[in-house]
Amino acid sequence: MTILVRSRTSWATNSFETGLDLGRQIRAGFDGSKLKGVVAYSTVNHDQSAFLQGLRESIGASVPVVGCSSQGIVGRGTVVEEGYAAGVMGLGGESLDIATSHVEDFQIDTKAKGQALGQALRAQSKGPLRVVVVHYDPLCGADVEAFLKALHQEVQCPIIGGAAAEFWGPMQQTFQYAEGRALSRAAIGVGLSGDCTIETDLCHGTSPVGIEMTVTRGDANVVLEFDGRPALEVWQEFCAEAPERIDHSGAIGIGLPTSDPDVYLVRCAFGVDTERSGVVFQAPIPVGTKVMFNHRTVHGAVDGTATMGKRLVERLKGKTVRGVLGFECGARTKPFLGKETTISENTALQAQFSADAEWLGMLAWGEVYLFDGQPGFVNFSYPILLLAD
Repeated sequence: MTILVRSRTSWATNSFETGLDLGRQIRAGFDGSKLKGVVAYSTVNHDQSAFLQGLRESIGASVPVVGCSSQGIVGRGTVVEEGYAAGVMGLGGESLDIATSHVEDFQIDTKAKGQALGQALRAQSKGPLRVVVVHYDPLCGADVEAFLKALHQEVQCPIIGGAAAEFWGPMQQTFQYAEGRALSRAAIGVGLSGDCTIETDLCHGTSPVGIEMTVTRGDANVVLEFDGRPALEVWQEFCAEAPERIDHSGAIGIGLPTSDPDVYLVRCAFGVDTERSGVVFQAPIPVGTKVMFNHRTVHGAVDGTATMGKRLVERLKGKTVRGVLGFECGARTKPFLGKETTISENTALQAQFSADAEWLGMLAWGEVYLFDGQPGFVNFSYPILLLAD
């Protein structure tokens, strides 16, 4: 076996003991083999610092731990989006190498922070980077797309991941894990390299409704007008929701200059600027951009996930999948699909791969993927990363 992956989940309530127990299980699963890194997620009911303290105590301070808070945890056969939930994945093996780094206050000098993160990952990597997993704070006002582009210029490899999250509802604080600390306003990166098979894919879950408009006024991450009308007024009409719920009630599909005319970038509103009648996004939508409004659909989300799995199975013929990391949008799961459909969606995806494949997913408040060689920030999507021999 050239790649060694072990994942474990827990619904226990004591944060320190949860981290300690999960770390011990991962250590035992490696059975003396070198543990090169751990990816960790937990819900915000947990004391984030205590969880990390317990985890590091059991796996050793020299093993890097990276990850973030999540709206929920996906494990084999289950998705949990309430209460206390945590999951970890240990990575190692002769054919897999790991580099980790992070930047703080990345809403300040965002482009420079992206470059710095990429340079640090390249400096640590033992070989050419094959993929970089990113997690970041979506609440600090950073231009995520500018950050990703700067990072990509340095690493020159696929970038995938998701924004840190908390429970669905009012947005308060998210956490990013680096160097044994639970940070906010930070972005972390995990660079994977080595002689192994790495595959990524993504599915959406929205359908165009035929309403196309142009952004005619904006300010940074805030769209102020569509076709000369107040953006918030247009959004309210489209979503047919109360203003306090409007930030998660619809999606915009933005045409991308890709080789596939059916590929579009999905952006959900992330808040409202009531004073200026604007709609807030995680990245700017430049004035002059034509946008196509989209509705979320249960059928589109569930079928898209199944089709994505089929594509990956076909591409991985003859390979043994050792580990899977998933970054499903938190707006798709329990808030939209409902608990039971979310579980069946994920278990059906898992069933397409060997039962021996280790599995860990987080539910994100924004997703990251590469479109035609350029990193894109999206919503209401499901990116996935597979490691195989």
